[in-house]
Amino acid sequence: GVKKVPAKLALDVGATIAGATYQEQWKTLAVTGTANRQLRKGLSTDDIKNALARYSIVCLAAGQQNGGTSCKFYFFASAGGAGIFSECVYTPASGEFTSTIKTANPEIGPQYLNFLAAPLASLS
Repeated sequence: GVKKVPAKLALDVGATIAGATYQEQWKTLAVTGTANRQLRKGLSTDDIKNALARYSIVCLAAGQQNGGTSCKFYFFASAGGAGIFSECVYTPASGEFTSTIKTANPEIGPQYLNFLAAPLASLS
């Protein structure tokens, strides 16, 4: 059955997942949340990875795309053992940061987007 999610999302510390498992889950799960946020311009990949890592959100992969005009990240977190998968794109020139969230439990998507406000505030 679906795990009951507490009203306030608490992420599991030290959550990890194999890259192949992540890719498999990403293909099969439905999108449960999307968001656009305005961050500072000119942040580095490490700035973003480190800010989220402080909140138990692990970066599995990150790389430049579109000729270096943007950077794509794949993040993983879990709450009560339930995986939270996110694909984020940051555009240094504009500071735009988009997030696409996939989870098995549809309630977690919006909660996770609210949770992301804290780590992203330090980059705004």
